[in-house]
Amino acid sequence: MPTAHRQKRVLATCAAAALAVTVSACQGEPVMGSSDRGADAPSELETSIDSAYLAPTYIASCEIQAGDSGVLRFTATNTRITETERLLSVTTAAAADIRFEPPLPVDIPPEQTVAVSRDVQGAPRLEAVVQNLDESTRTGEGVEVFFEFEKSGVINILVPVEACPTQVE
Repeated sequence: MPTAHRQKRVLATCAAAALAVTVSACQGEPVMGSSDRGADAPSELETSIDSAYLAPTYIASCEIQAGDSGVLRFTATNTRITETERLLSVTTAAAADIRFEPPLPVDIPPEQTVAVSRDVQGAPRLEAVVQNLDESTRTGEGVEVFFEFEKSGVINILVPVEACPTQVE
């Protein structure tokens, strides 16, 4: 009987060690399953991207295809108390270009939010059009988007590609 008990302890120890290695190997790498980044980030990262998604330029089309353009929607929040953050660029390998109106860079004042292609009460509004999407862009999946900030550096997010979004603007 001591042998069976010892085997269980050895197996439990091995399982715990394997789990610890798996968890520590993933620590610090972005989890690409959400379109929100930064809110749960370390305190030194005081910029967040929330509610990001890519939608067809024309809602009636309900689908994005290769060569199409799309609208990138998100909010960027600067939680710093005294320092302004600056959004420098937004890029993705899934498109030829992302055009902003007004053009980037854009300042995000302390404790403020900037709304991109959406209305958020009290937030300045920008428009972002993703041009000439490639064949990797499929409705119901996601594209990796890189948001570069002056103070926080690059935040990368897997942005969902939506069809006929019903989110309230």
